[in-house]
Amino acid sequence: MMPTLKNRLVILAFGLLLTACSSPDEAQIKQYLLPYPVNVSSNSTSEKHGDVYRLKSISVPNYLQKQNIILVNQDGQVYQATHHLWAESIETQLEQNTLTYLATRLPNVQWIAPSQYQITAPYLTISLEKFDASQKGHVSIAGYWTLWSQDNKLLNQKRFHYSANMGKDGYVAMTETLSKLWYQSVIEGFISSTFHKKVE
Repeated sequence: MMPTLKNRLVILAFGLLLTACSSPDEAQIKQYLLPYPVNVSSNSTSEKHGDVYRLKSISVPNYLQKQNIILVNQDGQVYQATHHLWAESIETQLEQNTLTYLATRLPNVQWIAPSQYQITAPYLTISLEKFDASQKGHVSIAGYWTLWSQDNKLLNQKRFHYSANMGKDGYVAMTETLSKLWYQSVIEGFISSTFHKKVE
């Protein structure tokens, strides 16, 4: 028996209702930024007032140069989140916020932005090899930082590999844990190694 026009309209309306109810949650795009630490305190160092350093670059591997948030499992499988994206690239976020953090923590040192390449000064580069989380909530940051003289001679270099478990589920918890590891372990490790006075 063929459905009547009225029945077909009812079926069509019901289908549209189901689509309207299910699609917003499934297709909603969420974007995230790495949170900046609150209450960053300054630290006196052995450096003379007026010393100048430049944060030249913070680089990430190709698989992290995407807007999609990346999850990497222990077996090396890489997953790209479809609806969870970075609002800005990881490199841009880390360069901007790290420059602010260093300038606040080391008030006796003038920190120059990567774009100010015309200024001759010792400079810092950071190369990241890992900056991601697994689907089981394990966050990892690995790479190395290098301090160069103004005439491109190696002054100091150190590899790092830090990991932590997220305290709770979700992408917000992931960004919070990555940010905490970055500042408290990577950047504070650089400050301690370079300026000879461990931050309290």
